[in-house]
Amino acid sequence: KLLIPKSRQMMVSWAMSAYAVWHSMSAEYRHVVYQTKKESDGHAMVTEGRKNPAGGRMDFILQHLPDWLKDEHITSGSGNLVGNLIFNPESTDAAGNRIPWHGSRIESVPGGPDQVRGKTASLIGLDEAAFHEMLNKVIVACNPAVADGGQLHIASSVDAGSDFNSVVLDTEDGAPPEHEVPEIIQEAMDLMGIRWPRGMRAWKTKSGFQ
Repeated sequence: KLLIPKSRQMMVSWAMSAYAVWHSMSAEYRHVVYQTKKESDGHAMVTEGRKNPAGGRMDFILQHLPDWLKDEHITSGSGNLVGNLIFNPESTDAAGNRIPWHGSRIESVPGGPDQVRGKTASLIGLDEAAFHEMLNKVIVACNPAVADGGQLHIASSVDAGSDFNSVVLDTEDGAPPEHEVPEIIQEAMDLMGIRWPRGMRAWKTKSGFQ
């Protein structure tokens, strides 16, 4: 469970889009749900359909992958529906090559707990969550998927007094805990020989979010 409080124009939404595409193609039958406040915003993030295949950010990424990574079901338009990207349902292509991501799907949904309740998603991404209504109820509705091994990523520019701020800080007006780099991140940075970015802080909330 990951919270990403951010400033605007940091390309976090693009990073979440790229991760959603990677996640959906990293195994078979992955189900990604991307929730935004408005339905039209979700289409702009995922796909605007076969009539405008590069209109959604995730669709744009998929259309510009190297040929050996492209999914023909999506690039042909068969799996490119408004708000939904449906990857090849077959386990092999016409040449008999295995398709590692077959059966995966990315869908956009508008805000609200009822839109995510009951979905068995492997990844749920919430964008600009500080401006969603009933965010706390959305998180509760996502919990069953997370408990079964799914991932929940919530990003937003901050908005004082919002549910998002409360979850990030564990209180409406309290200061965040002291900065602490997660152990697994520190191990990865040591392996790659990089340092923690200046100006960025990390902590774990009482409710279990990183």
